[in-house]
Amino acid sequence: MGDFKAREHGKPKNPGFTLVELLIVLVAVGILAGALLLVSTAGADKAQAMRVVSDLRNLKAAAVQYNASSGSWPSSVTDLSGYLDGPLECSGPVCYGVASSEAGDFVGFRADLSRVSSGVKDRLKGMAEAVSLYSDTALANLYAGQDEAVYPVGYAGSGAMAADRKPMTPLGDNFFEITTELIRRIQEYRARTGIWPSTWKDTRYTDLGLDPAAWGKNNPWPDHIGYEPKGQTVVVRPETGYALVFIHKGPGTEYVFSSSLNWDLIYDIPSNQWYYNRVETGKEIDVSNLRVIPDPKKTKP
Repeated sequence: MGDFKAREHGKPKNPGFTLVELLIVLVAVGILAGALLLVSTAGADKAQAMRVVSDLRNLKAAAVQYNASSGSWPSSVTDLSGYLDGPLECSGPVCYGVASSEAGDFVGFRADLSRVSSGVKDRLKGMAEAVSLYSDTALANLYAGQDEAVYPVGYAGSGAMAADRKPMTPLGDNFFEITTELIRRIQEYRARTGIWPSTWKDTRYTDLGLDPAAWGKNNPWPDHIGYEPKGQTVVVRPETGYALVFIHKGPGTEYVFSSSLNWDLIYDIPSNQWYYNRVETGKEIDVSNLRVIPDPKKTKP
């Protein structure tokens, strides 16, 4: 009997987790979940900010057409129903209206941002100068609150209304307007046909209603950037003699992207992300404050 008890007590115990080990696992899972939530939220904020800019640009284009046919400017967004694909009074959490001067004159459009996240507002704030939000001093004073973005139907420095000045391109006047519209057209084509637009020669442009002679990464516009839709991506390249300045997300540092590199900046729609040179982990970039400068000493990311 003594030998039996000795053998019983000598049996190995079943392995298991201690309370401390379980707590460590739970903390690690919580950290990973939080990180994923932050990434997802940042992507959603960026998409919403780009949608606001795209909606304001569409309203501006419709107002120009309205003025050309009626000789007056709209008194409300509903006046533009015949010039838009759909009603734009509200789009998701954002509602739009006509922006007026202190004298009551039409000056552009406003977006009510009171129901969007602070992340969306911060994105728009970073893009404001590039996309001409608050570009008019009087408007900046009149609509100073962060809960409202104002898009003048005019041009900073000239005071001229949009109908009196031809835009730089049919898609907009700057990098953010043009790329936002290209992305929108690609997404609409995909939703309508079930496939991505072509990557082949002229059809990559004609699929999106663009003139092939006016577009291409090696065919820059006056902003010194060439733009090229390509399937599920938008490709841009600086004009020879110029460089693009952006933030490389990996190290979080600013880089000068020289035209002599013969590389591209690429927006990949499925990943909702900008990259330099090619779509690849580690090459992600932030273009929210992208600018064009004369090509200095060549710097490679």
